[in-house]
Amino acid sequence: MMKESPRVASTLTALALLLLCACNRQDAQAKPQWVATGRVMFTAGTKTLETHPKDLPLDTLYEKQIEILTGGELHAQALERIRALHPELKECEVQIHAEVMDRSSIIEVRATGTEGNYTSKFLDGLLDEAIVLRKKQLDASGIRLLHDMVQKADLQERRYLEARTRYFEAKERGAPDADIGHLEQLKTQAKADFEVSMKALEAQDYSLLYPGALDSLAVMDRPNPSVQQH
Repeated sequence: MMKESPRVASTLTALALLLLCACNRQDAQAKPQWVATGRVMFTAGTKTLETHPKDLPLDTLYEKQIEILTGGELHAQALERIRALHPELKECEVQIHAEVMDRSSIIEVRATGTEGNYTSKFLDGLLDEAIVLRKKQLDASGIRLLHDMVQKADLQERRYLEARTRYFEAKERGAPDADIGHLEQLKTQAKADFEVSMKALEAQDYSLLYPGALDSLAVMDRPNPSVQQH
């Protein structure tokens, strides 16, 4: 069996390396990187700031939001959303990067992938899922329950005032005693319902309903059409 000379082996190795480099270049050219950008505004609520340790910088709150925006949970939810809404799009791996813009409460979120339209739609879905997650967090904080309790008390107060008005109007026009008695019962029951709702609210923290009391997250700019990265 003939042995290859050192010169032949060296030549074959060089050719193999050149072929590998050429394939890599073709792959890079065949799969350009596309970038889509969106922006969200995060505002720390006064209730959060009250409990925020004074020795920790406010940046910690923004870092937490960035962790959420770039985390695996939100990524998986965005993937489910785009598969449901845009099954026709060719999927690709999407990398998410987020950072706070200088001297502002705006977080810029960038998505990078090999399919331009898919990358833009993926980022759009991710921002939507971030808002959905924020709503769930608010509901878990009790703000939804408190809001519903306030609405219920408001409704019962209006019912009581209406029943009270009908009762006195009936008395003034000399309605039959039976009608007046019935309206008085309705007035008494409406008043009792309203008082029960108000007692339930007395133990609640109304400050949660104040504007700016809780953290807020809002989409400022939807993702622009993806642009090719050079």
